[in-house]
Amino acid sequence: MSEQKPFGYFLALDLYGVSAEICDSLEKNYRFLEELVVFLGMTAMAPPTVIHAPSKFDKNGVRSEAYPDKAGISAWQPLIESGIQIHTIAPKEFLSIDIFTCGNLDIEKTVEFVSKFYGCKKCDHYHIKRGHEYNGK
Repeated sequence: MSEQKPFGYFLALDLYGVSAEICDSLEKNYRFLEELVVFLGMTAMAPPTVIHAPSKFDKNGVRSEAYPDKAGISAWQPLIESGIQIHTIAPKEFLSIDIFTCGNLDIEKTVEFVSKFYGCKKCDHYHIKRGHEYNGK
């Protein structure tokens, strides 16, 4: 008996050694989401949402990080085929990316694309099939 096609695929990537400047860049991470959608051949449901960790301001209006140990950005890209999330922690030069799709996903090429885009020193990745019984009875 052949294996049922799962509902989708989940790829989690942990990137180490990504410059703090890139981890903290709204523009760079927005552009990454736009380019990744094209690379994956998927369809965006809306523009990417990219937000910076909260800031606080002193009585003189000087900005600082509200949570300095968590400084960075979070970003989302909704897709017809599911979605992509990014979370960065700039002080640790760490970036995590989650890609979930009910479409096809070339793991090796995606890891290569992500690693090259961010210029990371190390990239760990984890691949999970989701909804094993979705296409069953």
